[in-house]
Amino acid sequence: MAFDNVVLLFLVIFNRANIIGTHENSQVDKRLLLDDPQTATSQLLSLQREIQTLQTKIAEIDVHQSQIQFLNAQVSQLQQENTALKQQISHGSSSHDVQILTSKVATLEALHLDQELPLLKSKVDSVVTENQNLLLHSGSTYFSIWGRKSCPAINGTELIYTGITAGKNTGNSGSGANTLCVPHDPDSLPSDFPTTTYSSYFAALFGAEYQFTYKNVAVDDDVPCAICKVKPATATMMVPAKLSCPQEWTLQYHGYLGAAYYSDHASDYICIDSDPEYFEGLRQVNSDGRLIYPVKAYCGSLPCPKYKQDQYLPCAVCTL
Repeated sequence: MAFDNVVLLFLVIFNRANIIGTHENSQVDKRLLLDDPQTATSQLLSLQREIQTLQTKIAEIDVHQSQIQFLNAQVSQLQQENTALKQQISHGSSSHDVQILTSKVATLEALHLDQELPLLKSKVDSVVTENQNLLLHSGSTYFSIWGRKSCPAINGTELIYTGITAGKNTGNSGSGANTLCVPHDPDSLPSDFPTTTYSSYFAALFGAEYQFTYKNVAVDDDVPCAICKVKPATATMMVPAKLSCPQEWTLQYHGYLGAAYYSDHASDYICIDSDPEYFEGLRQVNSDGRLIYPVKAYCGSLPCPKYKQDQYLPCAVCTL
């Protein structure tokens, strides 16, 4: 840049000298002496002004060149960013992000929150209630079916095992009062169990027999049973004196109440299936044991009506 300034200064001086020489040749009567101090000073001042003007223009050119370099650098950076963005879009990441943001913005713009919030709250409450119901009914439960070798053919009900109805001997006051469904293939305890018992006492378990005749079964037929699993469900109940279940409950089977003879030692009440079965090859063999009789209603504390004296009572097994 300094070299350019010197060149320009030399050109100005050379041009100025030519102008002065030409002027002297054409106007001889007005010649001035070159050694006139006033003339030399004036010429120098004029040259200095021209030099300053040229220096100002040169400085302006330098500024413009700097601005152009800055702009070129910005353009180069933008081109690099554009190239990188194109690569991201070609891989799908930026396009996906843009789509997500666009979708969210459109959704927010489309919502009229003052109108939609109550509806959304209602929907949330509905989903919460539905989830609570699912949790309530997402488990499983089981029940015994007495008088059958299989489980009811109901969706969600499956057989766990089939067995033999058993309990205490009707003539015994001790042992358990409840009725059991024992498997056909019992496991054995260690041969040294028990080490000892008090006075050689023990409880006893007997098979069960029908004490009535109905449909396929007769007195002294042995009573089968089965253990059934229900899913989804969380509760099981036997409803006495009914052939149906409460609202929202599922009927697994219905039948009639059975228990020990009323003047014998007590037993639990069980629900015998309305279409009972028996074990083949063991028909009407009187071995006693857990004897099952149908149950009658007796008026008094049990209100009649609705109940009736000597009415045989039904039952229903329900799950929820």
